[in-house]
Amino acid sequence: MGNVLNTNTHELLGFLSVKLFVFIVVFGVLPGYIIYKIPLKNSSKKVPFLAILALVFIFIASALANAKNWLWFDKHAKFIGGLILPFAYSVNAFRVSALKFFTPTIKPLPLFSPNHSHSFVVLVIGESARKHNYALYGYQKPTTPRLSKRLENHELTLFNATSCATYTTASLECILDSSFKNNAYENLPTYLTKAGIKVFWYSANDGEKNVKVTSYRKNYELIQKCPNCEAIAPYDESLLYNLPDLLKEHSNENVLLILHLAGSHGPNYDNKVPLNFRVFKPYCSSADLSSCSKESLINAYDNTIFYNDYLLDKIISMLEKAKQPALMIYLSDHGESLGEGAYYLHGIPKSIAPKEQYEIPFIVYANDLFKEEHSIIQTQTPINQNTIFHSVLGVFEDLKNPSVVYRPSLDLLKHKKE
Repeated sequence: MGNVLNTNTHELLGFLSVKLFVFIVVFGVLPGYIIYKIPLKNSSKKVPFLAILALVFIFIASALANAKNWLWFDKHAKFIGGLILPFAYSVNAFRVSALKFFTPTIKPLPLFSPNHSHSFVVLVIGESARKHNYALYGYQKPTTPRLSKRLENHELTLFNATSCATYTTASLECILDSSFKNNAYENLPTYLTKAGIKVFWYSANDGEKNVKVTSYRKNYELIQKCPNCEAIAPYDESLLYNLPDLLKEHSNENVLLILHLAGSHGPNYDNKVPLNFRVFKPYCSSADLSSCSKESLINAYDNTIFYNDYLLDKIISMLEKAKQPALMIYLSDHGESLGEGAYYLHGIPKSIAPKEQYEIPFIVYANDLFKEEHSIIQTQTPINQNTIFHSVLGVFEDLKNPSVVYRPSLDLLKHKKE
């Protein structure tokens, strides 16, 4: 319900279709009208009594038939209770609304001493990108031609990663918090900003909350002063417009830039990609994904990965030329289902979700100046999103006097101490 209530108008419009309209009219409006027109008749007093008696009998019979499952339901009652329909909608809507009035106090983390490395870190948070469709990870279609070439040249490090959740808000908390199970503490952007590090957040997405940074900008705000940006305005490339200026203006400071992409957010995958990047055809352009052929649906999704390949390569090209140590970390918030097992999109509880919804790409690039002071670990061991907080913190803090929050075991980098 949190996802439902946090959905913006733009995302909502993406789910509207003729099929949905017909369904609402046929199974909602017409039955409602028919019931409204049927005249009420006084019934015997026995009818309500017999109906209640029948329901009680059915309830008892059902409970006895499922007696062997009582212990399991009792053990998982807290989790299952939020899924029982129709109560799930009303109960969970109340829970989400209550958070607005009973928001827990965000506790400050202990202060740390930043170093003077003048490092520039770009954290790119993708949307609904699943690892399976990246040629970098063995996918047969050429969805990542630019990054694949860089991988051949040993410029990139890939990790086998899973997301903490299958929806954006929970995954963002995991990415940005020091401990996903205890997110009552301030998150990474807030923590770094408080320590004097410049933190910029550029977003073409939603789901961010309790973030205090040096500057927060939506993509349409970034390109207001760009004279020839009409072509990129609706797309993720608009987030990169100001990156060259940031690199020049803050070459003597520690900087974290967070780019929150629209990425591969469905159901209108084709709307996330400029026409010249829609290379896989035919592609689905309908919000009703089940009505699309398997080939066209996958092509539409693969086009978003192809466009993302271009964006990441463009970021890397800028960082290559930077005059300061620079690092790019890209990971997706979660994966996506494309009809496997009749599942689409994402959001299924991770405990029962298919792997397509939580196996994500995780890509790291470092320029030569950065490699002089840090090295990226090489491991085939699966990692989680909770490595981000500690990996980024390790770049900026004075490791001779590390923060008590810092956990080296979750740092993907090895650092030369000052």
